[in-house]
Amino acid sequence: MILQFQTDCYHNIQLLKDDKEQAVKDKEEAEKCAEKAEKDLHSLEERRERLQPVMDNVSKEIKEYGTVKTLLPEAGALERATTYRDKKIKPLFTQVKNKIAAMAAQVKELAEEVEKWKHKYQKTKQAYNQIQRELDAVREEKEQLFDEKQQLQDVSDRYDRVVRVLGENAVDDAVQQDIQEQKALEEKRQMEQMPTGSIHERLAWGARKSSRKAALWQSKNRVLG
Repeated sequence: MILQFQTDCYHNIQLLKDDKEQAVKDKEEAEKCAEKAEKDLHSLEERRERLQPVMDNVSKEIKEYGTVKTLLPEAGALERATTYRDKKIKPLFTQVKNKIAAMAAQVKELAEEVEKWKHKYQKTKQAYNQIQRELDAVREEKEQLFDEKQQLQDVSDRYDRVVRVLGENAVDDAVQQDIQEQKALEEKRQMEQMPTGSIHERLAWGARKSSRKAALWQSKNRVLG
């Protein structure tokens, strides 16, 4: 009997635990539903606040236009047509005409506002397109710089390899010799190219060329002698 009691207690405790866990789940689910409902209500309130002025304006217009028929009273039995037209029809016509004119002014104002926003949108779009073009140019320049960097890196790697093979001193001597040879070739090219200036400049160029040739011959004779 005690064992049965213990079993029943254990079973009841387990049921209570299960009920508690289910209650916690139900509570969490209810909180989520309440939070969602609150958000939906807040969203509906915001929409209502945005639409309320429009609804009020429409209701006002409907009420005002609904009075057009009631504003036109019946003609009196002894009232002449001209009197009825002047006193009742013309004022009503003027009122309707003014109302239409006011609505037309509102439509015009709205159209102008739309055009302003269109113009603003076009300017923004043009600015965006300009920025996009500049971004494309920067991206292209970046790619070119990356290619140049790769080329320079390749040259640097080859130079380092040559230095490892030949030694730093030998490479420096070869570089200096090449610089001197290129400089001499450039000076020779400039000397051999006759200037296109005045006769005095050309005569001076001829004298320098002759002097240089004479110096070369003297140098060769000293070597041969």
